[in-house]
Amino acid sequence: MQFKLKYREILLFLFFGMFPWISFGQILNVDRENEDADLQKSYWLLSASLDKDKQVKDIQDVSVYVENIQLLGVKGYGITSMFQYDATISGSSEVQNEGFLQVRYRDLDLRKISADPFVQYQWNGLWGMDKRILYGANARIRLFDTEGEDSYLGLGLFRQLEQWSGENGVVNDEQWRVNFNLKIATKITEKIDFVNQTYYQIPLELNKVNFDYRIYNYSEVVYEIDDKFQVGFNVDVFYNNLPLGDIEKLMYGYGFNFRVLL
Repeated sequence: MQFKLKYREILLFLFFGMFPWISFGQILNVDRENEDADLQKSYWLLSASLDKDKQVKDIQDVSVYVENIQLLGVKGYGITSMFQYDATISGSSEVQNEGFLQVRYRDLDLRKISADPFVQYQWNGLWGMDKRILYGANARIRLFDTEGEDSYLGLGLFRQLEQWSGENGVVNDEQWRVNFNLKIATKITEKIDFVNQTYYQIPLELNKVNFDYRIYNYSEVVYEIDDKFQVGFNVDVFYNNLPLGDIEKLMYGYGFNFRVLL
C-alpha cells in the first residue's frame, strides 16, 4: 500500500529527519507496505545522507540504508536483506557509531500462515552495546487482507546474545525470548495510508516475565503526491523495563521523510 513497487527495480529514498523505525531496540523487521503480493521482480531500496556543520570542530553526520528483496523460485517467497549505518563525527572524534544487518526469509502476503525466520547483527556505541546477535523465527498469521487494509499477527522465538560495556565493565546477556507482534495497515483515503505495528517481547524463562519485558510501537502516515513522490510522518515508542547500558527505560522518536520512487 505505501510503496508501489510493481514495475520498479530501484527505489531511491531521500530522507530528512530520523530513521526512528529502525533505530530502537532489536525490533527491526517492520513491514512498511501491504502490496508485497504484487511484486513481479526483485528490487533495491537505497538511501544515503551526509551533513556537515562548520563550528570550532567540524561535525559530520553520515547515514546509509540499503534494502533488497530477492524473489525466490517458490511463488510468494523472498529474501529480505537490510543494512543501516549511522555515524556522527566531531573533529577527529567519533561521537556516535551504530548500525545493523538483517537477513529475513518471508512470505509476501500470499499465505494465511507462513514461517518468518531471520538473523541479525547490531551495534550501538552511544548506548555501550558492543554487539547484539539475534536469530529466530516467527509464525506469521494473516488475520484479514481486504481491498485497502490488512492485518497480521506474529508469534515467535529468538535467541539473543548481547555484549555491553560501561562503568561496571563488560556485561553479557544471553537468553531466549518470545516475540508477539501485531500489524494493521489501512488506506484512509485514495492518497493517504496508515500502518501501525506493536511488538511485545518477554523472556522464555517464566520467572523473568514480570520484570524483563520490552514493548515497541511504530506508526506511520504516508501521503502519495503522485506516482513518484511521497511524504510521510512516523512516530515510535520503545519501552525496555530492564535496560542494559546507558539508556533510559522509555524512548521515543518521530520523523518526517520525503521519498522519490524511480
